[in-house]
Amino acid sequence: MSRSIHTNRKDIIELAQWKYADPEVRRAKAQELWADIRRKRRAKRQVKGERATEDAMVASAEVEAVPYISA
Repeated sequence: MSRSIHTNRKDIIELAQWKYADPEVRRAKAQELWADIRRKRRAKRQVKGERATEDAMVASAEVEAVPYISA
């Protein structure tokens, strides 16, 4: 599952500039954008919390063990 969520506050600002014949369509779109932003923030909080733990993933190999290949 991909975590890429590209919605940001700029999208909501741009939505406010558009004219909609039906205000319900505009409201639904705004709710969808805010839901994406909340999901994005939740994912970022989870990743930040995982990285802050003592059990955070560490390198599985010594740096010297990885071969260096020059082009």
